[in-house]
Amino acid sequence: MIYKPRSPLMFRPFGSSADLDKPSQRVTAFNTSPVQSHVLINRYGHGETLLPGEKREMELTVEYIENLRRQRDPSRIDELGRLKPLHPVVLIDVPQAEAAE
Repeated sequence: MIYKPRSPLMFRPFGSSADLDKPSQRVTAFNTSPVQSHVLINRYGHGETLLPGEKREMELTVEYIENLRRQRDPSRIDELGRLKPLHPVVLIDVPQAEAAE
């Protein structure tokens, strides 16, 4: 069986200086899924697994925070014009002004 990774994030160097130089902030992430775990890549390039229903504080890059916010946008549509489901990870305690910097 040939293993094909689904995400280019799997081959990112851990703690690369490019990632460490990016703006970041501490956030509280909450996995709203009742059954599925999710892995978030923290500022240092390490994956942090959120179990179903788990809430945890972590440091994420502002770019990653904005990406998660876009995935929670209720107006996202797919190629067929259907609404996409919201991403189950919710970021709480994130000031809007700081994340936009």
